[in-house]
Amino acid sequence: MEFLFVSTVDNTAKPRLCAEIEQFGRDTNLPVSLAQFDWPNMWHELVNMGVYHRGADVAETGSTWLESLVAMKCLHSFSADEINSMGGKEVFFPAVWQNISAANQDKVWGIPFRADARVIFYWKDIFENASINASEAFSTTENMTAAFEKLQATGVSPWVVPTSAATNAVINVASWVWGAGGDFLSPDGKRTNFGSSATRRGFQAYFDLFRFMPKHAFPITDNDVTDLFFTRQAAATISGPWLFKNLYLQNGGEKLRPLLDVALLPGPSFVGGTTLVLCNHCKDSANAIEFIRRLIGPEFQAEYCELAGSLPVRKDLWTDEFINSREYMPVFNQAIRSGRGLPPVAQWGIIEDRLAKTMSHISENLYLMDVAQNPQEITSQMLAKHLVSLSAYLDTSLK
Repeated sequence: MEFLFVSTVDNTAKPRLCAEIEQFGRDTNLPVSLAQFDWPNMWHELVNMGVYHRGADVAETGSTWLESLVAMKCLHSFSADEINSMGGKEVFFPAVWQNISAANQDKVWGIPFRADARVIFYWKDIFENASINASEAFSTTENMTAAFEKLQATGVSPWVVPTSAATNAVINVASWVWGAGGDFLSPDGKRTNFGSSATRRGFQAYFDLFRFMPKHAFPITDNDVTDLFFTRQAAATISGPWLFKNLYLQNGGEKLRPLLDVALLPGPSFVGGTTLVLCNHCKDSANAIEFIRRLIGPEFQAEYCELAGSLPVRKDLWTDEFINSREYMPVFNQAIRSGRGLPPVAQWGIIEDRLAKTMSHISENLYLMDVAQNPQEITSQMLAKHLVSLSAYLDTSLK
């Protein structure tokens, strides 16, 4: 017998994962077959697994996908004893653990595997040349606007984020929504909260920064954001810890690395990552749980997450020595401790998709209009029109 592990591992981290899989096979006499997928194809594989109840025995899934899989009734619910055998939920950061427990339920459907926290990346020299203190520039939305106006006056494009209908757009705006005291859903998860004044203030502050974006054809994709930022056509952007690894893969990346720095977002960071799930059709759940236990072990986590451009999900790995091992880790340490996850409801995938498309539509309208004139008034009118109608439409699916 063997079982199948489906993962989004990239080629940089794959040798370390394969070594752990081989060692597990030797220790248990249970071979593990690894199937590697990129993110776009991973969701298709997981849906097939959920619908047909075959395929992966253990799978790595995005944190925001978990509830959709739970709704398919294809996942094993981890018992208290199984969770305690892995160290208990106290081993993990609260924001990471939040992502794996279904809303209004005591059941646990996954185990945190890799974490990411969104922060601001910026080019230090660009801010220094404009005599801007970056540590103050990103502390509030008002300070960001003032700093960006100063940068723009020097001929620099201060900001770049995606304007396409991408998940990252929703993840990025979350910090502004939470920072304004808003949220995506009501506390009971039965209605959307896009129409509330606090939530709209967050969206308003986020979209007001679009006037600082570089001139570029619509839409700006995630890849466009990376290209524009790495070629220094924009002074700042939002991303996760993998951006450092991606920079080294660029021509001249090592020379640019000393110029790159990170800062906290003005509101709580989105904390996500990936989760390990055990499928109901697995015929050897005991060894599968042991396999998951290996993958969240301290030694493997410390080595694998660095190679994968992720953050360890275990709190005990975040020692003073680890935090001080990289100059950017103190910022990520604060982000992962004070951040939040997205709402754990089964319909979140639909909500996220619709919201991403609506945000892209708003972005396109702003792109086509002269937002340099009365930008706040124009943005406010668009948000009132699109977010309120979207909220009314989506509320019917949550009831």
